[in-house]
Amino acid sequence: VRLLLITVFLCFLPLLSNGTSWTVLQGRIGRPENPFRVALEYISSGNRSLSAVDFFALKNCSE
Repeated sequence: VRLLLITVFLCFLPLLSNGTSWTVLQGRIGRPENPFRVALEYISSGNRSLSAVDFFALKNCSE
């Protein structure tokens, strides 16, 4: 899964697969006073093809 922050064009990998399970990585994105939009891309590990894209908006996130 690749997380794309649309407002700031930040990109990082929040989830990493070690073959049998997922490791969650956490980080701060956006500014708390401004709403921002996030896109999640689900990419197949086998052939690296894009499987799905999901967009959502965040605002006033403190945790």
